[in-house]
Amino acid sequence: MLRRFKNSECKTKESFYLNNGAALLEQMIICFNGKCNPIRIYSENDLKDATIDFHDNRELHRDWNYNLYKDDHGNGQFLVKKFKPIVDPFNYNSLQLIAEEAAIALQMSKHKNVLKLLCCCLETDLPMLCFKLKGDCSFDELHDTCLKANILEDGNRGQLTECAEVALRCVILNPYERPSMKEVAQVKNTIGYFCFIDTVCTVTSFRNHKRKTKEKNFLKNGAAVLEQLIISFNGNCNPIRMYSEENLKKATNNFHHDRVIHRDFNYTLYKGIHQGRYISVKKLKPLLGLNCESLGLITNEVAVASQMSKHKNALKLLGCCIQTELPMLVYEFPANGNLSDHIEKNGWPLPWETKLKIASGIASAVAYLHHGLSKTIIHRDIVYGHVFLDHDNVAKLSEFQTSVPIPAGETHVVAGVFGTHGFAAPEVEKYGWHTEKSDVYGFGILLCEILTGKDMMP
Repeated sequence: MLRRFKNSECKTKESFYLNNGAALLEQMIICFNGKCNPIRIYSENDLKDATIDFHDNRELHRDWNYNLYKDDHGNGQFLVKKFKPIVDPFNYNSLQLIAEEAAIALQMSKHKNVLKLLCCCLETDLPMLCFKLKGDCSFDELHDTCLKANILEDGNRGQLTECAEVALRCVILNPYERPSMKEVAQVKNTIGYFCFIDTVCTVTSFRNHKRKTKEKNFLKNGAAVLEQLIISFNGNCNPIRMYSEENLKKATNNFHHDRVIHRDFNYTLYKGIHQGRYISVKKLKPLLGLNCESLGLITNEVAVASQMSKHKNALKLLGCCIQTELPMLVYEFPANGNLSDHIEKNGWPLPWETKLKIASGIASAVAYLHHGLSKTIIHRDIVYGHVFLDHDNVAKLSEFQTSVPIPAGETHVVAGVFGTHGFAAPEVEKYGWHTEKSDVYGFGILLCEILTGKDMMP
């Protein structure tokens, strides 16, 4: 339910809300090519398969600018709305009409008497929309294009010498000789026996000319749908949960100093309690008064963290507050604090098996960042201060503000010299080149610190 903003203070909050809400959605489009829309995405092939290539006997209804088809898998449990371009004297724009339909239907789907919008396809010239018809709609029969990652449980305690060997391979000066994070994550009898056994990327494998056409449609349609969400609901329908400033003040006892979990270069993380649930609240501060640059970092964090939250070894992003000058972010609560508490001076030691589990989890999360999303994302700053631990000492990788994607068809991205001293790879410090292997280097240093329990940097 939307707040009623009154007087000058409320107008300021409303301005922040709109500005920040638009920035968050815009960054989601930029970072993932429009592929992180707040509704589920299906490929054109999925819907063709479901409707027998839109066969006439699957047609349920026709209207002036669309045909409605029922699926062939679940007794017509869901409907596919296939639009056709319109030539209209009143200058109606087909894509704009569909975007408005998606934006409003998405919000109205919460009502029991409205046809529920389930997903859409953005690969075609005009988007196709899918609605629930009746019953509990099962999508198991469709080719599920959502991201899946099946990771084996940690186990099989490795030997210290084997772990050290992996760490040394990670910090080889020549980046071409370092293993990839996926290779590190496949090592057996080393970092707790863990490997990826199944990774299916979200994006359909586009090839040749057909691939470029579908990708172009995806970007155009994804942008239009998200833009309409902003316009129709004043930025209030972001795909993550919204918290009010008052809620977060109350949850953290007005950001009291005794609620501080961790401090970093541009934020403080507080422990909070909201609706009987422990949360952590990231309150950000401007970088030397540069609010625009700060907002860019925050929106980048939201875009990447919202995708990484699917992985068990990433700190789960629960929502945000966009009523303040800089958005505040809300995460799951890491009960056992930051990894730095166990490595720096006066920290308490961890059992050997726990060290293996933590290293395993971090490697798994970084490999997912590199290979599990629609783009290869480089973290750029893998250090112990960016890893949190839950109540079972499961590692939770965090801090994606400065993460960067590698452009399609490229092997690296030039993004300037960045990273914690001692953890930055030589090629980063010399040329500002960031690759998967530069993250591997940082992980190698961190692995040494986890194994020894000591800060390797002076």
